[in-house]
Amino acid sequence: MDPIVEKVMGKEDQRRATTIKRLDIREILGTKTMREITLK
Repeated sequence: MDPIVEKVMGKEDQRRATTIKRLDIREILGTKTMREITLK
């Protein structure tokens, strides 16, 4: 599996750099509020 991932997404250093770039341009557009329901 590793050779396929490396061919498609690049080496680990390239993947890490791409992730950092993506985080820099990402903008949070909304939030979610969740509730927990505990049944008896």
